[in-house]
Amino acid sequence: MYMKKYDENNIELKRKISLFMYLCMFVFFITIIAYVVFAETYNIFVIGGLFLATAASFIAGICLKVHITPYLSEILFEKLNTQIENLEFAHNKGLPEKFFRDSGFVKKYVSYSSCNFATGKVKDYDFIFSEAVVRNTTSTSVKNETVVIYKGIFGITDAKSESNVDMVIAPDVKNKFLNNLSEDMKKVLGANKNVVRLENMEFERHFEVYSNDQVEARKIITLKFMENLLELKKRLNKNVTVIYKENRIYFFIENRFLINSFKLYLKGANQEMIKETSEILDLLAETVSSI
Repeated sequence: MYMKKYDENNIELKRKISLFMYLCMFVFFITIIAYVVFAETYNIFVIGGLFLATAASFIAGICLKVHITPYLSEILFEKLNTQIENLEFAHNKGLPEKFFRDSGFVKKYVSYSSCNFATGKVKDYDFIFSEAVVRNTTSTSVKNETVVIYKGIFGITDAKSESNVDMVIAPDVKNKFLNNLSEDMKKVLGANKNVVRLENMEFERHFEVYSNDQVEARKIITLKFMENLLELKKRLNKNVTVIYKENRIYFFIENRFLINSFKLYLKGANQEMIKETSEILDLLAETVSSI
């Protein structure tokens, strides 16, 4: 996968020390509150000392967390048991912005960042996954102020068959997510294409399909794909969008990341985290490879 640049036991020790620092911070903070409330006299040196101890514990915990979390992610990926072949991961890499622009998912934005890059292969499909954060200005923004308009998983794979069809599979138009989108993104997600009606009523309750070629779109959207996409949405409870464009498949999962960093930090790369991440990756790969 890649050459190790860390010692797993050392990283785990630092994770526990970092958590201990946060615990100390909490204890010191409660002590300060109790002293202020119950003490009959106030000693500035006692309060100041407790305050400094609280601040030091918090800063130490933050520094350790920032330093070790990327390595925890790498440790986790090394231990994954998944059907994805040749799985590789790099926390300090991401999908280049060019791919995001090519997808047409968001036409207007001011900044794009990406990290936690993963790649692999399933059923002759080469996958690229990453985490992305996209920001833009708003009509009410002050100078240089931006807001996040998308954050979550962004991935790409090539389609098996060549086709001129353009297709968007997006959350249903009644969905709160779409109702809050900008007009530019609404156009990208179907306003300039025809709605494709399918025979799967359960699928149509959760998704709208738009395409410039309804006949070809129905050929591409298999029953297996619809079942997998429904399962992915239900398991993650997140909005999922798939864009089929120029023989590439782009997929977006809003407010979901490849790794639950907070949970990983609390629990470490244990069996629960390994199983959870493996299942999500497998389901994501299975879904896209069935289109």
